[in-house]
Amino acid sequence: ATRTMQRVSGGGLVFYAISVMFACVDWVMSINPHFYSTIWGFLFLGSHGLSALAFTIIVARFLSQREPMSGVLKAHHFHDLGKFSLAFVMLWAYFNFSQYLLVYSANLVEEVPYFITRISNGWQYLALFLFLFHFVVPFALLLSRKRKKKPMQIAAVAAWMCFMRYVDIYWWITPEFSKSLWVHPLHLATMLGIGGVW
Repeated sequence: ATRTMQRVSGGGLVFYAISVMFACVDWVMSINPHFYSTIWGFLFLGSHGLSALAFTIIVARFLSQREPMSGVLKAHHFHDLGKFSLAFVMLWAYFNFSQYLLVYSANLVEEVPYFITRISNGWQYLALFLFLFHFVVPFALLLSRKRKKKPMQIAAVAAWMCFMRYVDIYWWITPEFSKSLWVHPLHLATMLGIGGVW
């Protein structure tokens, strides 16, 4: 079974990467038909990796307290997951900064409004919040070797990263429908509904 999974996983990852790139362009980039970014698919793919690692850490923490996984999951497993998470936090920051720098440098009339919308009318505070709490704080927390080896602490960081992933998606989508920062109860209801279906 392990060998079969190893054979299938390589092709599965390629299929997943291609499908994510098409889906994110179709579902999110198409909301603004004038905006275009060549790094958009990779941005989503890296974000999915970060979300998957955060979810894995939370589940591993839950399972590490129960048989039979309590005898399998050790501190070094959480340390490795923490190192991967640190790498994906840096990757998220790199992709976002790269996209911003390319749009800023090109200064094209089709692309600039995308970021102008997201750094004005209250959205700039959410952008700053994302920079600080999706990159700076997790980066600082995940640098600690001791913290990464403690399941409860690394799971707390992972839970925060899951929340920040939701905030990041909100920042990508909502400004296209509202010029000022706003929060509606349906934002939470949508997430709970999708989670319930899942």
